[in-house]
Amino acid sequence: MEQGKRADNLKYIGIITSISRNNNQVILSDFPKEIKSLPSNIEIEIGFSPNFTTKFLAEAFIFTNKCIKIQLKDILSESKLRPLIRQAVYIEDSFIKKSNPKIILPEEFLNLEVINISTNEAIGVITDVNETNANQILIVENDEFSLPIPNIKEVVKNIDFKNKKIYIEVIEGLLDLKEKKRKK
Repeated sequence: MEQGKRADNLKYIGIITSISRNNNQVILSDFPKEIKSLPSNIEIEIGFSPNFTTKFLAEAFIFTNKCIKIQLKDILSESKLRPLIRQAVYIEDSFIKKSNPKIILPEEFLNLEVINISTNEAIGVITDVNETNANQILIVENDEFSLPIPNIKEVVKNIDFKNKKIYIEVIEGLLDLKEKKRKK
């Protein structure tokens, strides 16, 4: 990829945390758990941001609960694989959507207004999404506080992408997770 070129169609699928030289694989963690499959023999891009990447051919993707192993087509030496650790892997969003038609990628939640479904009051705006082993955590912020909200069916009741709103059920103890913002 040309350096400095904007990569709007590239989506993050994880961070390379280790390599397997014997199998010519890079191993990803911190990946969207909703991604369950990806096609074989597709181009991936590896780099520190989607604007500055190097292209590789992914021969296969092996999914486990804890990681995604990517079998690279070209045989790379350990000295070529090792520098890839801590870099992100990106693929074209069409590959993700084609293989996982109902997926909502983490970045699609950003800037959605969070509404308490019971009171119809705005709580804040989603500013970040964290992946955990259990589920996604939506980070909601307003002028007063930051609030982590689990993206689970007991809490998230409706997502209206057209109107940029997400409706949640404020379950018992949820508001106890608020962290007050420090005044500057």
